[in-house]
Amino acid sequence: MATTPLYGEETASAVGIRRTSIRRALDGLIANAGVIDENGKPRLTDPMFEHWLQSRGLTPSGGGDYGDDDE
Repeated sequence: MATTPLYGEETASAVGIRRTSIRRALDGLIANAGVIDENGKPRLTDPMFEHWLQSRGLTPSGGGDYGDDDE
């Protein structure tokens, strides 16, 4: 399964934010315990949010690894 880069335009478009806002959104999720840092990679803590992202093709089936960061 191909992964969509976390900071890519396709990811931003799929969740309805600007590409430049992804870092701020991720920081908010981290601050609210929606995401944890696992060995330098963001990992979701909410299985329903992960399912929602998967339904849009934005996470690999195993979760956690969001592709190349091209900030």
